[in-house]
Amino acid sequence: MVFVDETYPLGCKMGWPVVHANKKLLEKGREKGIPIFFTRGQHGRTISERGRWKYETSFDKKEFDPKIHQIVDELTPGQDEVVITKLYPSGFFNTSLVSMLILHNVDTVIVTGLVTSGCVRATVVDAFSYNFIVMIPEECVGDRGVVSHKVSLFDMHMKYANVVPLSESHQVS
Repeated sequence: MVFVDETYPLGCKMGWPVVHANKKLLEKGREKGIPIFFTRGQHGRTISERGRWKYETSFDKKEFDPKIHQIVDELTPGQDEVVITKLYPSGFFNTSLVSMLILHNVDTVIVTGLVTSGCVRATVVDAFSYNFIVMIPEECVGDRGVVSHKVSLFDMHMKYANVVPLSESHQVS
């Protein structure tokens, strides 16, 4: 929720348009029976669990807002959809995502979310490193700034992923 809502210090203007684009993509994926996985962050109780996140060090347990890691209502996971809790940017790092993708015989992943230069990029690079084909529907990702968003998309498209319009990502079978 924190990245979608500008009222949070880490929020971005692109947040709600990205949510609406992801809702369209989710509907198509569900129609086709594509396995869908969500990731969300987790706030560690101690400094050891939190790690070295710049923003995390300013959170006092009493001030921590649980909405920070909440998935917005518009994107509520379905009953058969997995929500992976992660401590770091990549959806792959120290999670069971690879194992679940292998179970479903997945060879192509569609990476979406916020922010393009952070969690999206980390997940894309790790997916590429695991030899998955990676697609990024450009309307389904966003960042706090247009420059970091565009540069990250350009770089990922040049090396790790196919950045495509949302209308083309529906073609995945």
